[in-house]
Amino acid sequence: MIMTKLYKLSAPGWVKEYDNDIDLRAELYSHICGACRIGCREQMGDGEVWTVWEPVNENSDIYEMLATACGCEYDIGEEEDRSEHYVVSERK
Repeated sequence: MIMTKLYKLSAPGWVKEYDNDIDLRAELYSHICGACRIGCREQMGDGEVWTVWEPVNENSDIYEMLATACGCEYDIGEEEDRSEHYVVSERK
């Protein structure tokens, strides 16, 4: 069985393993704030409205959650080691 890993990239970082997408999705959603859950739209000076990210809920696709401002702190993977790709910054 392939385990899917959820990586928290911002400090303090962590890695959690899941054997199904349902549990991983629930964990990721628990870290999405209320503002990210309702989505974000910005109105430009000329009145045009841009969608920055769509609203998400507990049943949203994992990649949609990762595309929110909160979700960008996370990544998913299987066997690869994210420490090879990311460096977690430490605030001094």
